Amino acid sequence: MGFPIFQLELHLPYYALRESLPRDDCRQYGVSGELLRKRRDLSFLQRQTDDSLSQPKCWMYEAQTSFLLVGSDDRRWVGHCFDDTYFNDDDKNSFYKDEDPIISDSKPNSNLPVLDARIYFLKVFHARSVKVLREWESLVWMVKRNIDTRVWLGLFSSYN
Repeated sequence: MGFPIFQLELHLPYYALRESLPRDDCRQYGVSGELLRKRRDLSFLQRQTDDSLSQPKCWMYEAQTSFLLVGSDDRRWVGHCFDDTYFNDDDKNSFYKDEDPIISDSKPNSNLPVLDARIYFLKVFHARSVKVLREWESLVWMVKRNIDTRVWLGLFSSYN
């Protein structure tokens, strides 16, 4: 028969906007030979200048955050979080020893742990949703800003 267990899952796909100079493609390939994540060059939205080749390009990367929490009761459980970070240039994935590495964006103190599995899952859900929302907002505002600039310069016609 086995022990009763519970599991809570969270999968949040999103797009991440990054500006960078052209560099080697560090994306991973699946078993079928296809790329696991896609990226899109958004430089067509940027204003072209004489030194465009030396300017950073805007890239939109597919990404996903997944979290799995499994346990036999509220006090015995384990959580695993997987977050796409291949598109980050810096070391944003480092954390301090007193931070919970899974929900470090919301700065919980590991000296005061959340013991209830369901409450912890909701805290992870909140922290990861806020991160995804920030990524979406960044992407939308960049596209809006560049379209508004092109309309203002007369490069696009305005639709009213």
